[in-house]
Amino acid sequence: MDRECHFERLPPEMLLHIVTELRDLGSLDRLLRASPAVFRLFDTYGRAIIETILSSSAIRKDTCAIIRIVALIRSAALPPQVYDLESFQRLVTNETTLHHCRWEFTPSRFPSDVSASVLRGLLVTNRKIACSTVGCLCYYSDRSKPGRPPHLVNQVFGFRSNWSEPGPKCVPSWQIKLAEMPYPPCVEEQLIFRVFWRLELFRQLRSTVNDSLVSWPEEDVKRLNKIEIVDIHDSISDISDLGDLTPDELDEDLYKGILAHEFFSSALDYAQKNKETISSSTSLQTR
Repeated sequence: MDRECHFERLPPEMLLHIVTELRDLGSLDRLLRASPAVFRLFDTYGRAIIETILSSSAIRKDTCAIIRIVALIRSAALPPQVYDLESFQRLVTNETTLHHCRWEFTPSRFPSDVSASVLRGLLVTNRKIACSTVGCLCYYSDRSKPGRPPHLVNQVFGFRSNWSEPGPKCVPSWQIKLAEMPYPPCVEEQLIFRVFWRLELFRQLRSTVNDSLVSWPEEDVKRLNKIEIVDIHDSISDISDLGDLTPDELDEDLYKGILAHEFFSSALDYAQKNKETISSSTSLQTR
């Protein structure tokens, strides 16, 4: 009796149509490891498959741009307009933030000759980042569980009028029990996921430049080795370049920048405290 899966017998054209309907890189990664037919198909159509998934997935567009730039770095295929640290920062700032300034070139795409090994490496990195994202969210969720924020008994309590009598000053309140959340909120998950891709971008760039795989001025190499990860792009100081925005728009953008900075700091702190756990995760093994 033939026990071969019928899925493995499908023609490549039909397999390609099925694979490009996937909505995230994690599903593609799992299918590649489960199906020899899709694994072989990926050798030929890997670039088109990943580009299609990123273009139609639920992943934030700025995160997709970071993934494409990481692929460019790993393929030694940065555009000729990127020739030093400043031009690289402009590229990243323009494509991954709201700060569209001093960059007029077309958005980055995967290199036309990108190898299947580079694309598979992206999937392995994505698997590691997905694990780190869940771990980070669970870490901070567990830290918040012991907390019991107070809730006022008297909703019209006044700090001046109700504290006129002598004695300890205590606000009448009762403790709120935090609700259990089986899954992390999607917004927080996407933001932390983006942070870990930013970390990978910085580490990949520093490794590539130090290995002399790109020809940058020596002073830029030294600056890159001294610069903080958060300053490679999307820093709060970039707001000063947005002179054309209205005050309301500037306030909103500043708020988003501060929020992104806080998420970045939290994720970086988690990564440093759990470095060994993240790097030794058994779920990162690949074929």
